[in-house]
Amino acid sequence: MKRLVNRVKISANDNVRSNNIKRELESKLISNNYELVSENYDLCIAIGGDGAFIRMLKAENFNENVYYIGINTGTLGFAQEVDAEKLDDFIDKLNNNKYRVEEIGIE
Repeated sequence: MKRLVNRVKISANDNVRSNNIKRELESKLISNNYELVSENYDLCIAIGGDGAFIRMLKAENFNENVYYIGINTGTLGFAQEVDAEKLDDFIDKLNNNKYRVEEIGIE
């Protein structure tokens, strides 16, 4: 069963495009009544490429009670689910609880 998402943490690669997308996403999330936090979050978002996503998972110690998603601003983005040009679609799906959750167990 999907949990409600209210509190969001965002990490981004340190480059112009990733930081611009981060600012845009932050603005859109705030205007949609999401709380941006650095701890006790429901959703953690990595902005960048696959490396950014993997670094985020490692830094957050993969908490199975948190949703993780990547926004691709890199070149390949195999692990990134969201296209940086489709932030409105992403937020619409988040708002309407219309997203797919892939359970991943780590032992």
